[in-house]
Amino acid sequence: MPCAMAGNPCDPLWYQEGRSCPHGIHVLLPFSTFTLPFHPQPIDWCAAVFCTLPFDWTLLWLLLMLRTPRGLRELSLTALLLLDDVAILVLQAALQEPRPAESCLPSCGLPSGHAVICISLTCWLSCELVARQKGLRRWGGVLLVVAIHVPVTWAKVHLMDHTPLQVFSGAVLGAILGFGHFALLQRCYPHLSSSAWLVDNYGAKASGPDGYRSLSPEG
Repeated sequence: MPCAMAGNPCDPLWYQEGRSCPHGIHVLLPFSTFTLPFHPQPIDWCAAVFCTLPFDWTLLWLLLMLRTPRGLRELSLTALLLLDDVAILVLQAALQEPRPAESCLPSCGLPSGHAVICISLTCWLSCELVARQKGLRRWGGVLLVVAIHVPVTWAKVHLMDHTPLQVFSGAVLGAILGFGHFALLQRCYPHLSSSAWLVDNYGAKASGPDGYRSLSPEG
């Protein structure tokens, strides 16, 4: 995720000299920048697909907001994505740790923005599934969420855009943000659902006769 400005200490030498990246192609998607080798192998294309996930979530968010701009579910997703982005930008600017030399991204790399976003979504969505579903739908859903999002951490290291430490740090931060977001929503939901301005498509009114169950060992 970009944080670089002119003269940023994270800028690689080729970027400072105004040359193109000698290691590959700088794929520039909103919230999903990554390096693609000049002659990608099938495993590189697989990694690239996973690296588009933050962009995919941005498109999904736009579609959801167009459909229900005041929906509590949509605004909950908005809050988490904004929280992720603020944390990424602040920490990357403060820590200013360069990416691996083979990366084509002229920006700072600690923490990995992809890891923050994807792991925060993994933790939040997994908590929602555990709180709302039972049996196979619960754990099958959790496994699906994990299978879609967690490989991003491998993909960013494979494409040489981050070191393992940068990705691990992003994953830890993402987990904190995702679990914290879920806990805050549980605490605030009774107040938010009573708002006349918000559309409650998130909790009890949207969940059928069982309603929105709190996350608990018995749930």
